[in-house]
Amino acid sequence: MRATLPAALAAAAVSVLVPAPAPASAAPPAVALAVVPVGHQLPSYDIQVRNGTATSVSTTIRQELPAGLAPIAISHGGHADAAARPGGGTDLSWQIRVPAGRTETVSATLSRPATNADLTAPACAFSTGSAVPDDCATATWQASTGMFGSASTPWWRRPGVLGLFGAAVLLLGAALLAVRSRRRRRAADRAGAREVVAHSEPNVYPRPPRAAAPPVVRPPRRRPPLWATMAALLLVIGLISGAALWVATARVSAIEGSRQPSSGAWSGSATQGTVGTPLHESAFEFTVYQVSCPAGRGCTVTVGVRNASDRGQRWYAQMQRAYLPDGNWVDADDAATRVANRNTDQFADPIPPGERRLVPLVFPDTGGQRPTAVELRSSVFSAGARVTLS
Repeated sequence: MRATLPAALAAAAVSVLVPAPAPASAAPPAVALAVVPVGHQLPSYDIQVRNGTATSVSTTIRQELPAGLAPIAISHGGHADAAARPGGGTDLSWQIRVPAGRTETVSATLSRPATNADLTAPACAFSTGSAVPDDCATATWQASTGMFGSASTPWWRRPGVLGLFGAAVLLLGAALLAVRSRRRRRAADRAGAREVVAHSEPNVYPRPPRAAAPPVVRPPRRRPPLWATMAALLLVIGLISGAALWVATARVSAIEGSRQPSSGAWSGSATQGTVGTPLHESAFEFTVYQVSCPAGRGCTVTVGVRNASDRGQRWYAQMQRAYLPDGNWVDADDAATRVANRNTDQFADPIPPGERRLVPLVFPDTGGQRPTAVELRSSVFSAGARVTLS
């Protein structure tokens, strides 16, 4: 006992003097993605894969095509597969190796769309054997409609409209200058004619001097009486107070505990969109990049979450829902989601302001029914963002 006690004390002293190793920080993603829409008549996308590490990286690129479109050209040995998402469709995939500090670009050209609608095609990069993406990106290809721009472009931003507006302004300015110049020439001609007539007439009788015009006397400005001013001021204050009371009453009446979160907005306004479209709600910006629903294994929805507020925000698995065709919904499977995220609980800690995460959400299997929409929220009081799965 005497021999072991000094040894224990020495070991304790060493453990106090030597600091414990700091926990290893999360490694940065191997690659970074950027999707660039190209082409005018046919929808085409360039996917730029940037390797910022000191070693070469092998990665898998997967791009989800809009419903109803098929590829007609794929670069770098990419291939098309039938998608396992609820609405079917086609997915593209590439297996590429990116040298250290380099950028590789893969591309795909799709068939001509039936309409002039804009097409959004997100893409994600995966490391070998990993279900969690290293990075995701999205882009929207806008159909060209000639000189008047895209069908979704506001009319005041279309080049054809701007050109016509500029031409109209120039023509109007030229017409105004021409009218003004013509009036000046006519006035000069009249003045010259009067001068010629004055010099040609004999000055037989001296003309009497003109009498000075009488001064213009303006009536004094009448001011409204004091009682009228006070009455108008009270009327304005009453209107403003009534409007504020009406708005407050409308907000309170919208908060009903019997409503479902999808139909009643407690904070902010609900937003709707499709896969690949960034949607803002009260605190977060959500982007659904990919959806996979293998038979009998539920659905995995890859979601980009960015905290757009100025403070840390939590989000909860129970508030992330997948809606079925019959109107019912299922919550995200917390345990399966943790496994899909490398045994990391993405809901344990608040998301810092400005931070962005890529989170695969796993929803349980619902048998023969496949989800038609996903609803994402930062809190129970948020109106949320609804993404249609097509």
